[in-house]
Amino acid sequence: MDIIFCPTDNIQKAAQFTFENMHQYYQKIAPEWNTSKIVEVTKDLENFDIKLGDEVIGVMRLEYKDTFCYLRDLQISAKHQNKGFGKVALNEAKRKTLSANFNTLSYAY
Repeated sequence: MDIIFCPTDNIQKAAQFTFENMHQYYQKIAPEWNTSKIVEVTKDLENFDIKLGDEVIGVMRLEYKDTFCYLRDLQISAKHQNKGFGKVALNEAKRKTLSANFNTLSYAY
């Protein structure tokens, strides 16, 4: 089955995906984070749902700034990790970087 990347049509749902995927981290390191905070910091980014068939298995967020494309966030659901989907997402981020006429893909946190 093919992986597809489509623009997120529901930023709240994408934020919920991130929150659930990062829940243990947020509990330990950033307990003040919730879905509203995630929406706030990601709403101006290019948000993509990563789909396997009809199932959203991840989200990817890019930001184009200056001469760089920044990979701001990449989330893959726990049950789909370690199966190569992250690598596919990184390759898609590279492709989108070049398609937007940027030469450098970097990551930001």
